[in-house]
Amino acid sequence: MLYNLIVMQEHTGINICTLVLADEGSIDEDIGCLASGMVKAIRDFLKELRFGKIKNFLTHERKVIIYKEGEILTALICDENDNSELYYPKVKKIAEIFNDTIREKEWTGELSVFADAISTSRQLIKLSDKEIVEYIN
Repeated sequence: MLYNLIVMQEHTGINICTLVLADEGSIDEDIGCLASGMVKAIRDFLKELRFGKIKNFLTHERKVIIYKEGEILTALICDENDNSELYYPKVKKIAEIFNDTIREKEWTGELSVFADAISTSRQLIKLSDKEIVEYIN
């Protein structure tokens, strides 16, 4: 089950959006800023230790799947037992959409430029595995 999608600017950790994907068990959009800071801190910490890239991490009940594309870092929060590999195509495509938006719009920090990217992300996250492959191709 998917709970949240968090999209942030990679080098600053600025939360671009936090999508709530489930009625129960999701983090509030207001806490998305705190969550994006935590994801960035964990990623930076592991980078400093030279452990390589982090693809996901587990908490007691949740898994956080991380994908970086250009200036965008995405974190998808799901059940701890979910198969991460099924979600990577979605997270990758969403990161690409947000990164393209940053490049095209020469982002100055105004979040409204991401309205279309957020809308598209909401649609992509609902697609089945087969549908997402067809969408990407």
